Amino acid sequence: MNDVVRNISNAGGSSSPTASDTDPICIAIRNFRVGFANYDANAPNDDDAAMAYANKTFRPQRRALVEWISPAKTRQGAIEALRMARDADSNDDHAMVGPMILAALEYFEMHH
Repeated sequence: MNDVVRNISNAGGSSSPTASDTDPICIAIRNFRVGFANYDANAPNDDDAAMAYANKTFRPQRRALVEWISPAKTRQGAIEALRMARDADSNDDHAMVGPMILAALEYFEMHH
């Protein structure tokens, strides 16, 4: 697995069952990372088949993160959103960066 894929598919932190099971942003990020890892490990070599596989494995989850409009519900969710923003930025997926930073910022503004 190359470094770019490792950064995206690595969960990147503690897996606190409480936060990751209850905060919707943790669940969405985990679903994206699992789907992307599945794609990376199993995508067909054929371009059309790979595109179809991407649509089944990670693109819907990515779309959910790009369109995210709610604040994180937990501190862990805010941290995971920032990690996702960092990973997305390092992989030139800039459309995901803003929504993830906003989700974290809104959490921290409500809990300062």
